Amino acid sequence: MSLFRKTAVLCLGGILIAVALGCGEKGLSLLPVKGTVSVDGEPAGNVSLIFHGANVVSTATSDAAGGFSVVTDEKQGMPAGSYKVTASWQEPVKFGSGGMGETPDNPDRLGGKYTNLAQSQISVEVSASTSDLPLIELSTK
Repeated sequence: MSLFRKTAVLCLGGILIAVALGCGEKGLSLLPVKGTVSVDGEPAGNVSLIFHGANVVSTATSDAAGGFSVVTDEKQGMPAGSYKVTASWQEPVKFGSGGMGETPDNPDRLGGKYTNLAQSQISVEVSASTSDLPLIELSTK
């Protein structure tokens, strides 16, 4: 069986991360998963989260109330499994500003503290009974 994969390279807090994108295993069962993220005890909007699983990467971006829904391969949800989480928090990029994500004019407001996968202290478990992840608490301090 041949699997078609694309690779995207993300620059997150100055650290390059290669992400495999594509159709992956046929029949990948995605569970609808949502959650909330806070920074310094307050709900935070525009926090980018990457959930790194054994063979899959899922993503989410929080809304103004800190809520998010997880997406995998452009589909709502994520497979059951264990995930390490990386995060960054930029100001929303305004239309016509010439780019997206972190730029010298739009640094990670968390100081890059949550962008290194090898040093991530944040993890989540997703099972068939998971619909809400535990609160993901981040700090600028």
